[in-house]
Amino acid sequence: MKLPYIIIFDIDNTIIGDINYPWCEYATLNKINIIYNTSYKFDFVNVLNEGLLRPYVNEFVDFMKKKYKNVEIFVYTNSKFDWVHNGLMENLEKVCKFKINKPYITYNDSLNGEKLLSNAFDIIIKELLIKYPALKNPNNIKQVFDNRLIFIDDIPNNLSDYPKKQIVCPIYNYTPIYDIYEKLVYTIKIDPDVFNNKEILELFDDYGMNIYNNNGSIYQQNKKLQELNYSCKCRYYELLNNTAKKDTFFLDLIKILDK
Repeated sequence: MKLPYIIIFDIDNTIIGDINYPWCEYATLNKINIIYNTSYKFDFVNVLNEGLLRPYVNEFVDFMKKKYKNVEIFVYTNSKFDWVHNGLMENLEKVCKFKINKPYITYNDSLNGEKLLSNAFDIIIKELLIKYPALKNPNNIKQVFDNRLIFIDDIPNNLSDYPKKQIVCPIYNYTPIYDIYEKLVYTIKIDPDVFNNKEILELFDDYGMNIYNNNGSIYQQNKKLQELNYSCKCRYYELLNNTAKKDTFFLDLIKILDK
């Protein structure tokens, strides 16, 4: 009889770090595509490879697959459906050396923002029934839930219904910082005139993204202020990231489970 081992990962600060800058880039591209009827693609694989993907997560899944067999990977995040399906996961799967099963479980599957393992588990079992026919038996489903399921999240007690099923990991706070305007203009090749648009400039302001533009707010019109602000952020996160990249949570978990 074949039964799965199920690993459910939270995403933000668990298998990746702080996603703020990529998310701001994604939101900006969406706004540009809507206003100008364009179809620019969102890509942040480079920052995932540079450190946003938590160290040793690929090694951990590889270890689990070799030790336990029939390991199935899912994600459960309280991020919104559109961001998860149209930006985040498409990029994350390019750097993860393991298959992440669909459906991706999101905020839509929570209850007023509270994560429910029972909801996630029901979705997962329904997805796995074809691959594991033994899951048609309720006793086997119970065995999987009791003995073959782990959920990893950085927020303590983040499961409203089964908090003891959670493995709490330390927050992984690596934060990529880059000049979003520069990337959009010089890498994605968006016409600089696009950024004279008031809605685009207001978006930069709302999300605290740096941009120098004479059509913007009083702060955006001050080139020196924008340069100083960006330089301070870069130095701050450089120091933070030097520590974050030394993270060994998944390596330590391998050592524990290896025993």
